[in-house]
Order: sequence, then C-alpha cells, then structure tokens
Amino acid sequence: MADDPTAIAATADASELAILDVLDCALVVAEAALLARRPELTSWDGVDPGALTPAASIAASLITEARTMRGLLARYHLAVVREDPWLLTRRGP
Repeated sequence: MADDPTAIAATADASELAILDVLDCALVVAEAALLARRPELTSWDGVDPGALTPAASIAASLITEARTMRGLLARYHLAVVREDPWLLTRRGP
C-alpha cells in the first residue's frame, strides 16, 4: 500500500479534509467567544455600525469574516470530495 500512489493521494486528501474540519471548528468557537463577549452583536442587522465601539465594530467584522470563511471551507470540502468520492467512505477512524 505504501507504494500505491492512489492510496497516498487519498490519504493526503483525507488529511486535508481533517485539517479543514479543525479550522471550521476553530471558526465556530471564535464566533461563539466573540458573541459571548459582545452579546449586542447577536442581532446586529438593525444596528448602526457607527453606533458600535471600535472593538465591537472589529468583532462584528471578525464574525462576518468567520461566517464567510466557513462557507468557503464548506464549498472547498465539497469540491475535494467531488474530485475523489472514495473519501466519503473513509471518514472516521
């Protein structure tokens, strides 16, 4: 198996997906921590950005970017799996 290039590539792809999962979890935790510290941002749809403190404004931007990044990670994850459907059968230990 060590000499099988297909197996090596699949292992690399599985490792890449695992790293993406860790990054996604880190973004979820970061967003939750920011919202816990800044509860006024939980429903900022009607909030005037100029009314936020500088720290709250930056936190709002970080939350927005984290959500964007999670969407991109999900799209990338799907693209990797579509390139190698074998990965769908090899999730987990």
